[in-house]
Amino acid sequence: MTGGGSQPGERRGGRRKGTPNKATAEVRALAMSYGPQAFQELAKLGGLARDDQGVPLAGAQSETARLSAIGMLIDRAYGRALPWSHDYPRSS
Repeated sequence: MTGGGSQPGERRGGRRKGTPNKATAEVRALAMSYGPQAFQELAKLGGLARDDQGVPLAGAQSETARLSAIGMLIDRAYGRALPWSHDYPRSS
């Protein structure tokens, strides 16, 4: 009796490569609709936002919350930093 498994490189079932996950697409679309307001709130928490007259808005009371909000904005704008390692070449 031989096994009924798939051969190496053969796919059986599941979504085809490149087909988007519909549930993920719906959640992503919903999250993206809140994106601008979320970034404005992060800027407020970080103490970076200003009102219509250019007056800075008060940030979060906690320094930890402010730093976290600023870090999240930077990560989204520039991408997350690579983890540091002793293996990275050092510049002299």
